[in-house]
Amino acid sequence: PTTTLKILSISNLYPLKRINLLVEALKHVKINVEWKHFGEGFLLKYIKELVNSLDNNIKCEFLGQKTNEFLMSYIKNNHFDVFINLSKFEGLPVSIIEAISFGVPVFATDAGGSREAVNYRTGKLFKNNFKTEDLSESLNNFFQSEYSQLTFRDGVRDFWLKNFDAKKKYEEFVVELKSN
Repeated sequence: PTTTLKILSISNLYPLKRINLLVEALKHVKINVEWKHFGEGFLLKYIKELVNSLDNNIKCEFLGQKTNEFLMSYIKNNHFDVFINLSKFEGLPVSIIEAISFGVPVFATDAGGSREAVNYRTGKLFKNNFKTEDLSESLNNFFQSEYSQLTFRDGVRDFWLKNFDAKKKYEEFVVELKSN
């Protein structure tokens, strides 16, 4: 546990990913934050300009486009309190599944298949047309919430093991094929 909220986001910097809404929410966050973002896109310069308006308690780092292998190693070897995905549209976001595989709670919008991975056991699902103030409040109160507890993080990992672990799912699939 630290007094600095460590946020991770991974996405292209395009309008539908709505990273600008995370910056807007961070304007109202009073606790110390370290936000690391992986991904690139034509909005990078614009997002960096928005970040310049944030208070000194918010530190942001844009780490560019990386391979999946690099990202998995990075998440494994660095602590993150919360993964954030504010996409307007989604399939089933692999980045969210990868975050929960490490026990990282997720704050995400109810877009596409996000609700298959984000629920009361793994984090918080915001309405797709959420108010940034709601996200700000959740971030400000993070350390007083269940999301900061080790038992919650263990539950996030357990949810991934039961629902998304490829080895387990492949074995179940083979058993099902054999039974038909």
